[in-house]
Amino acid sequence: MVERGLEKEVTGFYERFVNEVNNGERGAVPNVGLFQAIGFKEFIPFLNGSETFSSCLDDLKRTTLRYAKYQRKYFRNNMLHLLTNLDGIVKGVTIDIAHKTPETSSHLVTTIKSFLSSSSSSSSSSSSSSSLPSLPAHGISLLDLTPVPSAPKDKTVYKCCGKCLIGSHEYAQHVKSKLHKTRNSKKWLEKEARKEEYLARTVNKYSTDADEMYNTTIKSFSKTVPISIHQSSAEESWPGGALWDPGVVVARFLENQTLVPPPLLQRNLKNVNIIELGCGTGFTGIVAGALGARFVACTDMECVTSAVTERNVSLNSPAYSSRSTGSRVISRPLSWGTSDFASVDSLFEEMRQATKTHFVDLIIAVDIAYQRPGLPPHFDLFVQTMNRILEISSKPDPNAAKGQGRKKKKGKMKEEPQPVKETLFIYGHRRRMSVSEDLLNLVYEHFEDVVPPIQAHEIDPKSFSSKEKHGITVSVLRQKNKGQVNVDC
Repeated sequence: MVERGLEKEVTGFYERFVNEVNNGERGAVPNVGLFQAIGFKEFIPFLNGSETFSSCLDDLKRTTLRYAKYQRKYFRNNMLHLLTNLDGIVKGVTIDIAHKTPETSSHLVTTIKSFLSSSSSSSSSSSSSSSLPSLPAHGISLLDLTPVPSAPKDKTVYKCCGKCLIGSHEYAQHVKSKLHKTRNSKKWLEKEARKEEYLARTVNKYSTDADEMYNTTIKSFSKTVPISIHQSSAEESWPGGALWDPGVVVARFLENQTLVPPPLLQRNLKNVNIIELGCGTGFTGIVAGALGARFVACTDMECVTSAVTERNVSLNSPAYSSRSTGSRVISRPLSWGTSDFASVDSLFEEMRQATKTHFVDLIIAVDIAYQRPGLPPHFDLFVQTMNRILEISSKPDPNAAKGQGRKKKKGKMKEEPQPVKETLFIYGHRRRMSVSEDLLNLVYEHFEDVVPPIQAHEIDPKSFSSKEKHGITVSVLRQKNKGQVNVDC
């Protein structure tokens, strides 16, 4: 208050109060008791224009009331029981200031000050009413008053209007704001409902019937390779049993990779190890195998892999197991979260046996934000599985060949530094509902962009237009605050 230019008000408020009461004026503190007057209300005219104190107003009110109650109890227990005639003191403490005389208030203030300062009150008593006895010196100072413990701070988190509000006071202030009233108006809610409905019924461009076979071709090593994908609309495997546009867009991105610099992502996927989470039909992983990836693991829930993924991997084996590619594509059930870390470890062991390394070059996840009604969110489980894969992949390989990384020069073996690589995460995202944005925000809490997100019309301009609201993006990410790891190529 002093820093804000209120020094005069802070130092002189008591004198002003006494003078106004003695002169019969009621302008600044009308119809309030003594303890209410010596508090925050005295300064309201000076603080109305300051937003700094608005958030503290409720706390100040509670503190003032709590301290006033403590004072009343203290005087009653330590002072008033010593008196034989309590009329004057009780009147001064309890009655409203508008119904008492200045003499009573003046005597009350003098008595309390003399009691707390351990000075004799006989001189003040002689000039006052003779019915009030003098008080003995108790030697009590204001510092001896034990402070009342403050109420625990409200840390309740309220999520409203896209904001995180901490504490009931902050939430109450937000409810009164124009933003909250606008967001909860009937017109706004109807607009948001129409937007959600539009995004939810977005129609596929590549495959429009989940009960039909999807046939396409890709270019692999100057050859045209046919790929056929079986789909299923059965309830137990839905929606993983269907082929969705984001999966095809990511496959086209891998096929025509020109938007990411070659040191980060090669033009072809030769000698690349890939794990796909939530693969669905397995189309993206099968295309990666046909493009030359050394090892591809297509993983999803068992109800999905048994219904469509295993069948598609077997059906398209000629596309990825030819002599020019020599890839291995497998389908394995994998549930996200710590409960199925054993399946993750088993997957790495299988990859080590096939490739002599446990390093994963790419992790792929496409359009995995779907959430069945009534079920809890699975996004935290997804992050747990991602962290487990990155943890194992970053470990040094104990089975590395002894001579690897060494070069013979003039009869001597010279040590060469091993190439430095890092695991990249390719995430195909389609904005359908708010839940898809929640997952995207969670992904960006743990990963960062290698290149700016790539739109679907940049990857496949024949199928998507830049003027179209397709909502499909492909992000190439790396783990945040994670150093590069040394691996064997």
